Amino acid sequence: DESDSTMYYESILKTIPENAPIILNSFASPSAWKNRIFLPDHQMDFIHALNQKSDRILLISFGNPYLIQGLPETPAYICAWKGSALMQNALVESLLGKNDFTGTLPITIPEIADRGFGIQLEQKPISFKASSFSPGNYIKYVMPYEIDSEISKVQPLLQKATADSAWPGAVLLAAKDGKIFFYDAVGYHTYKKKRAMRKSDIFDLASITKVVALTSAVMKLTESGQLDLDEKVVTYLPDFKGKQPKYFQQKSEMTIKHLLTHTAGLPPFKQYFLMDGEEKTRLDSVYNTEPVIGLEEETIYSDVGLITLGKVAEQVSGFPLDELVDSLVFKPLGMNTTFYNPPSEKLHRVIPTEIADRYRNGLIHGEVHDENAHSLGGVAGHAGLFSTAEDLAVFSQMMLNGGIYGWKRIFKEETVQLFTSKANVVEGSSRCLGWDSPEGKASGGVYLSDSSFGHTGYTGTSLWIDPENNMFVILLTNAVHPDRLWKDPKYFDWRQRVHSAVYEAVGITEKNPNLDWRKKWD
Repeated sequence: DESDSTMYYESILKTIPENAPIILNSFASPSAWKNRIFLPDHQMDFIHALNQKSDRILLISFGNPYLIQGLPETPAYICAWKGSALMQNALVESLLGKNDFTGTLPITIPEIADRGFGIQLEQKPISFKASSFSPGNYIKYVMPYEIDSEISKVQPLLQKATADSAWPGAVLLAAKDGKIFFYDAVGYHTYKKKRAMRKSDIFDLASITKVVALTSAVMKLTESGQLDLDEKVVTYLPDFKGKQPKYFQQKSEMTIKHLLTHTAGLPPFKQYFLMDGEEKTRLDSVYNTEPVIGLEEETIYSDVGLITLGKVAEQVSGFPLDELVDSLVFKPLGMNTTFYNPPSEKLHRVIPTEIADRYRNGLIHGEVHDENAHSLGGVAGHAGLFSTAEDLAVFSQMMLNGGIYGWKRIFKEETVQLFTSKANVVEGSSRCLGWDSPEGKASGGVYLSDSSFGHTGYTGTSLWIDPENNMFVILLTNAVHPDRLWKDPKYFDWRQRVHSAVYEAVGITEKNPNLDWRKKWD
């Protein structure tokens, strides 16, 4: 519709094969208050681009008959006059061959057709085989008993964790088979207990940004053929080679897959935010960062690689990362409370994080907690995204569905499978492409299946999706409040216990032999 961005139309255009048959419906009516009689410029540009890609286009105007004047190259045009249900049904009947085309123009369209003109077509009914395509599950809210779940122990555990100062407050959402059976908030925004936590509150996701935003962008760019996972990073971002000849060879051999799997040998973190100067200066330092081990020697979880990959996505697409994922993923899914740099009008819903005394001073509220992301303008591949449990539930269900939500296909099923399976770049590593899989003292609990994939965020967030059990669990907290040192060990202990309790609530009590309880629960 009119609110869709140019980027969104460009993404659609890239998926259409050359000279494909296209039926395009337009609901354009002259609007005096909009001072135009045609479609918005970006929609007109999209149709012009379609005409360049295919000469098998049928344009149907449910409204303004003069629309064709602005698109004279269009090979076939039907005036349907109004967008009423009656007119739409009549058109479909004719397109299916059930009724003849017998209409004539009651007006003249200058330089296109005279009054009384109309192509008369006698039709023969068209038969179609039933489509095998079906929509993906929508999430819906149910009472726990509707899926035979027993949640009586989950809420007390959340309360105990809060009382034990694992976090000031939390929101927990859990769903199985597309049905949300637990969704509640506990505690407060801070330990001052002035504002109670609400289910609709907005959290700084920290490193969950890496999968929900950046990895999603990479998935879309891979599907469109703009990005090759096995291509060298320097192909897309020549400056990544750096300025140190000693590391030219290794930096030149790093691929997109190395960055996604944390196997490039880059360090976990550097304090770029302490550098003086502009954002470009800090990015130059990111690109010049030297590796600490060789390629594929071991897995080192690296923010540096994901900051770089975010810039690759921007370079390849031609759009800022926040606009890219909003247009191609968040907006199509209706994730309207997922964004970088939260707008000021939503500040009352944004959960504060740390009380800082290092790079910044005072309570961090309404801006990204991660210092490097903040110094890069709040938009980065490794951190910066804010969201709600409900928006993340939609995203998680889409991933469980194999890339589709309702009738909206976001990713191909094979793309979801590729990115959420172990990459095995380093033997024994849990890393998938962007995503992680459960191992050891798993953050997502001890009952996760081996097919599960998820991620955590430094601020106190965790998201785990389990295809085998057809469920997902989202736990959002601000455990870094008032200080990041408060997290260990209480946050880590209670996070695992709460995730596990959700599984126990639906009767999954057989521990995965590959996973271990943390010491507190063992």
